[in-house]
Amino acid sequence: MNKRSVMCIALTALGCGGSESIGPFGGTVQVTASTTGVNLDPDGYTVSLDAGTAQPLSVNGAMVTFTRVHDGSHLVSLGGVASNCVVTGPNWQAVSITAGDTVQVTFQITCPPLGQLAFTSDRDGNDEIYLMNADGTGLINLTNNPASDGYPAWSPDGSKIVFRSERDGNPEIYVMNADGTGLINLTNNSAFDGYPKWSPDGSKIAFDSDRDGNFEVYVMSTDGTSVVKVTNNPAFDGQPAWSPDGTQIAFTTLRDGNAEIYVMNDDGSEAYNLTKNPALDGDPAWARQALPIAFASDRRGDLEVYLLSFLGASIINLTHNPAIDEFAAWSPDGSKIAFDTDRDRNFEVYVMRADGNAPVNLTRSPADDWYPAWRPGR
Repeated sequence: MNKRSVMCIALTALGCGGSESIGPFGGTVQVTASTTGVNLDPDGYTVSLDAGTAQPLSVNGAMVTFTRVHDGSHLVSLGGVASNCVVTGPNWQAVSITAGDTVQVTFQITCPPLGQLAFTSDRDGNDEIYLMNADGTGLINLTNNPASDGYPAWSPDGSKIVFRSERDGNPEIYVMNADGTGLINLTNNSAFDGYPKWSPDGSKIAFDSDRDGNFEVYVMSTDGTSVVKVTNNPAFDGQPAWSPDGTQIAFTTLRDGNAEIYVMNDDGSEAYNLTKNPALDGDPAWARQALPIAFASDRRGDLEVYLLSFLGASIINLTHNPAIDEFAAWSPDGSKIAFDTDRDRNFEVYVMRADGNAPVNLTRSPADDWYPAWRPGR
């Protein structure tokens, strides 16, 4: 066998999208991808044979062909899969080649909606509300105002954002469309109004305010009318969070002398202490489907994100990091939790699995990014 023949046998890939006569020198591997869902990666994937040179592979249809593959077992590997896409089975397939054979390999990929998050950032010099995809791409400044805008919360259908703004000289609650248009001041009050949260049925907004001399939890209609004070205690009551069925509200309170999470009916009745711990517990976030409640606590000496069962029977530390971890926000399907943290020396928005594993920095900015809010249905 001459030197040229030896080189041909050793080659694992000679082309893409076509084939050539293999003669007696080996077999052929044809690779395709079948991708379903939305937010498909326009750049497609890559595929390699036995860790050789990666070839571009389209998300659907077009074929990559490896020719003159020598007899024996080989490994076909898929790469470049977007973060919102999942490969059915492993991202590699083993094939066995006999001279003259053609083996076909198909990778099945599903791409659910990428998802979006609103969050607060001072990257433009003042606090603004931004929108980004759940992988950190597609960044958009929604507010573009020299005043402080922050603490966004989504309407249940994902079409609007309610938030706190100081553009009228004091903290008020505003609402805008998801693209930043249609801005309306809902509170029009000289007091501090903040921390708004939309009810699951879309008919009400809970918020905290010191309009009666101390912070209490209020509920209003989504047009700013029919304001009702639902707590009435001389201590701080704030940071409301609706239960998934809208019949209860979790909130942070100092009525026991330290920050605790209470739960009450949506009219303020039957309030009870859920955390019962001498540490600081606050920032409750109810999962959209059901229990548990995510919250922030310094019960181990630093602020961490925890999970709490409804009756407080089970409490789990999710973050286990000496930095500040706070303001948890559930993904629509309950599989992930976004939060902000200063573990990178400035505040960034991270996302992790609901069990606390696989934390990923989404924002990666030298500015401070915090208070994420996951868009429903995205």
